[in-house]
Amino acid sequence: MLGLVLGLPGFFYYFFSPYCAAGILCLVIIGSLIYFFMYVPELPCFNIIEAKTSVIVKGVDGKKAHVKKDVKARANHSGITEYPFRGIAATGKITNFSSTHPIEVKCEAGGAVVIAKFNAPKKRGETGRITLEYDVLNTFDESENYFIHEVGFPTKKYCLEIHLPQSRTCKSASAYRYRGAHIDELPKPELSGSNTVIRFIVNRPGVGEEYRVVWTW
Repeated sequence: MLGLVLGLPGFFYYFFSPYCAAGILCLVIIGSLIYFFMYVPELPCFNIIEAKTSVIVKGVDGKKAHVKKDVKARANHSGITEYPFRGIAATGKITNFSSTHPIEVKCEAGGAVVIAKFNAPKKRGETGRITLEYDVLNTFDESENYFIHEVGFPTKKYCLEIHLPQSRTCKSASAYRYRGAHIDELPKPELSGSNTVIRFIVNRPGVGEEYRVVWTW
């Protein structure tokens, strides 16, 4: 890109008169500045390169599970000091939050937002991993259960893995995408490990969409 910009003056002066070339070059510079100041501030705080959620259900009654969220994110602006994990919710109780970063837990209607705070402000284009872990109680204790992922930032790839105990395996699993009032049934998640692991992968999920994996056991 830098080479292209540096080569523009010579290109214009070679093919156009000096005055015409100078005018075109000014228009290009002005257009670039307008694009920069109008588009760049509208970029989201982060782009997610990859995100993975692991849910480990402990015991055949499903009353206790451990959730781990791992995100590799790229900052789109300089000076960002925190990353929000939104949509942390369960039908039961959520407890024992921990992270690779200092965190602040904020309660909201229907769940919580966990803010991971960086040791130093991020630079534009800087990438890093943020991990959040917590326990959920009395949540997966029905014959049919589900886990929801809400897309908060542009994401290249998302993976959800649900690990069930060997003594109570998965009978069936399905996946759905919610876009407002519109619901799409997606290809069925992959079952492995003698039906103890449910794996769902989606590439480039849309911001604001909700993905739900439902299983019976």
